[in-house]
Amino acid sequence: MTILPIVLILVGSYLFGSIPFSVIIGYLFAGVDVRKHGSGNAGATNVYRVAGLAAAIIAGLLDALKGVIPVLTAKMLFPNTEWLSIACGLAAVAGHIFPIFARFKGGKGVNTLLGMFIVLLPIEMLICLGVFGIVFAATRIVSLGSMTAGVTLSVIALIEKYIMAKNMSVLLLSACIGVTLLVLFTHRANIRRLVRGEEKKLSR
Repeated sequence: MTILPIVLILVGSYLFGSIPFSVIIGYLFAGVDVRKHGSGNAGATNVYRVAGLAAAIIAGLLDALKGVIPVLTAKMLFPNTEWLSIACGLAAVAGHIFPIFARFKGGKGVNTLLGMFIVLLPIEMLICLGVFGIVFAATRIVSLGSMTAGVTLSVIALIEKYIMAKNMSVLLLSACIGVTLLVLFTHRANIRRLVRGEEKKLSR
């Protein structure tokens, strides 16, 4: 494997992840820049606040595809190269959080991470989605659901690796833990608001 194809697919993954779908959908559905309204975040939750449910669903699905397509592409072009699939997914996530096409002001990466791990660990991600749904239904706080789901991913991976003795590579386990830390980092402002009791619930 030569270095040029690797560089090209990683750069392509970042650029694809940089497409500001939430900003685009915000303009199409509400005629506004979602980064200047609501929470100011360029993500599907803020699209919901600014432009409604249909717009949020579309934005969320498109953001998830940012993670799905690069990982699938890497798997097809470079089979049995797990590290590159993970790297392409993370490059897309980096593009979503720091998009070159939107002055490096993006979202928090949750939906793109979801798309990435739906390909890498589909059953585990379905469990995480279930956890998100339960926490969100109980609290109506998206950030709390997202962080809980992120922590759940690492817990599941650790259980599978060291208790169930599942054949999971150390690299993939490390990626799960790293993703959990990333989700907590991108939600650091939300954590502070949760501690102060100021985090807003998502109204119906």
